[in-house]
Amino acid sequence: MAMNGDDKKIYNLVQEHKPSYETLHLGNEDTIKEGLLTKIGGRPKTIQVWEKRHFAVKGNFAYYFSNKQPVTIEPCKGVIYLKGATISKAEVGFKKFVIKIEPTVARKPGWDLDETSWFHLCCKDEQEQSEWIQVLGNVSSGHQ
Repeated sequence: MAMNGDDKKIYNLVQEHKPSYETLHLGNEDTIKEGLLTKIGGRPKTIQVWEKRHFAVKGNFAYYFSNKQPVTIEPCKGVIYLKGATISKAEVGFKKFVIKIEPTVARKPGWDLDETSWFHLCCKDEQEQSEWIQVLGNVSSGHQ
């Protein structure tokens, strides 16, 4: 699924300029869900580490930040395009409550659209996992 013009502009802006939480207008009534999740980090095929990230879902995107709580001036660490993405439960190693996101666009410019573009997010328990899967699934299918 190709991004529409507005989504492509937002995606490219975040990839290139890393705008802040405040600049992205997160934390207001348009923010669908936000909270702390653990994300597998690092470029695929290198050493990967689970790191806590603050996530905020708005529009067709999940934005994530280094800090465990939103800091308005903190630059965005990355973005996940959710529209049309496959959202599913997963287990990765010893992590149980994992959400696998298979987006319809590559994680970074120049990367292949394969498992290197998938995201794995770990929740603290099954209830949190279900809540996030519902929100992410609704955005993916256009039912925000």
